[in-house]
Amino acid sequence: MTPEISERAFEETIERALLAGGPDAAGASGDGFYEPLVTYGDSPPGGYRRREPSDYDRELCLLPRDVLDFILATQPKEWERLRQ
Repeated sequence: MTPEISERAFEETIERALLAGGPDAAGASGDGFYEPLVTYGDSPPGGYRRREPSDYDRELCLLPRDVLDFILATQPKEWERLRQ
């Protein structure tokens, strides 16, 4: 069997690595190349969530829900101040 060598396979490998350890991680189906997760420092790699193209706001060039989640997680006092 000849392995698939293409940009698509490369993109899928990157996506699997980013999603690993998170809620959208792929199961170990054995149908591809999987690298073991390597931890750098205190934070484990991966844990990202899969998004749909429709989640992306092209005009703002961002994912609005992710921006709000980030602000709520990192600046809760400022968010409360702005809400009032």
